[in-house]
Amino acid sequence: MDYGYRRVSKEEYHKMSNQLTKWGVWNSGLVIKNEGATNVKQAVALTLACIDRVKNPGAYFMKVLKNK
Repeated sequence: MDYGYRRVSKEEYHKMSNQLTKWGVWNSGLVIKNEGATNVKQAVALTLACIDRVKNPGAYFMKVLKNK
């Protein structure tokens, strides 16, 4: 089983979805479903870790997710 598609709790799902919405990612639920909740969770954590150097968090998040 692919590690990226493990289930996450509802609270984690809503936190990720809200954060993606704040960054301007359109249809965050679909992104989480298609890419896998664990992969998105890791990409959000990486983006937040580098947030002081990032000019556009939404674009940076999508780039991190694409490179996973």
